[in-house]
Amino acid sequence: MREKTLLLLVASDRRRGAEVFGERLGDGLRRRGWDVDFAAIQASGSDRVVAAEPLSPPEAGGRINRRTVAALRRRMAESNPAIVLANGGATLRYAVIARSLLRRRPLLAYGSIGEPRYWLRSPRHRLLQRFFQQRADLVLAVSRETREQLISDLGVKPARIKVAPTGVPPEFFMEKRPRSGELRLLFLGSLSNEKNPHAAVDVAAGIGGNARLRLVGAGPLAEELAARSATMPGDVGLELTGSVGDVTPHLDWADLLLLTSHSEGLPGAVLESGAAGVPALAFAVGGTGETMIDGETGMLFRPGDVAGMVAAARELTADRTRLEEMGKAQRDYVRTHYTLEQAIDRFDDFLSSALQEAK
Repeated sequence: MREKTLLLLVASDRRRGAEVFGERLGDGLRRRGWDVDFAAIQASGSDRVVAAEPLSPPEAGGRINRRTVAALRRRMAESNPAIVLANGGATLRYAVIARSLLRRRPLLAYGSIGEPRYWLRSPRHRLLQRFFQQRADLVLAVSRETREQLISDLGVKPARIKVAPTGVPPEFFMEKRPRSGELRLLFLGSLSNEKNPHAAVDVAAGIGGNARLRLVGAGPLAEELAARSATMPGDVGLELTGSVGDVTPHLDWADLLLLTSHSEGLPGAVLESGAAGVPALAFAVGGTGETMIDGETGMLFRPGDVAGMVAAARELTADRTRLEEMGKAQRDYVRTHYTLEQAIDRFDDFLSSALQEAK
């Protein structure tokens, strides 16, 4: 087993948020002297994946796919890493089982990127999650709130958890030009029940007064949301872009981000928009409150408080100077706390320390 060798495991090789950060993290760790092998447990054609078998969906009882376990065990044996980093909950159970089948077992680090409490479906599921979580040697929580939920809800020992937020790459940091006219609202994320885009549409409809909402993302609610465009007030526009490869043009377009999720670990949308000088109006779920200073660089609201968001958006529409200042303050806040290089440094430090302690 070689020192500073890492197998970075993600759920899918499709370019979604966690997978994109995984690629950036892997590249950054290579620059810091790590030998990084990248693998996914669900494939879409990449030659870097570990197995082409899809994961069993939750409604199938969370059954483990044996072929995926076998393929991952072979990959671990062949690459013989010092550490396996399972990034996201879907990867943890496969990593735990595959590692148990090896004679020479690497350390196992788990990147907890969501809000654990939101995803617990039953007492049995809680027990299973506790079982797998407690078999990781190191848990890297994406936010302080994620860490607290891992401790309180799943019994993970505090000494094994480090807080390791994601970070924003340099290309997202942009200077915003002052604008007037229509209020441009942006929703950035999956069009799913978890992300609750219908609430963002409710906010736009409530604002009226020449507002426009752009939904950037794809998901199962896309058709419902498209149908709502015909029911919007005459002076309010609703646009669906579908999935996009580059969100920066949409960040440059926007005045405000709407985050209406039911659950968040640490919302990357708030960090990316903030880097571009776009402040967020957000429901205070999970680690969202860690991504801004409420009232100074963005605004937090009780989950479901559409009326509060509407009132705040109207105030900011009437005071563009305050909106511009809030955006600049949020960009400075993200640059201070959440750059990609800071995130990679944290992972490098925590993983290196785990190796040293294991000697």
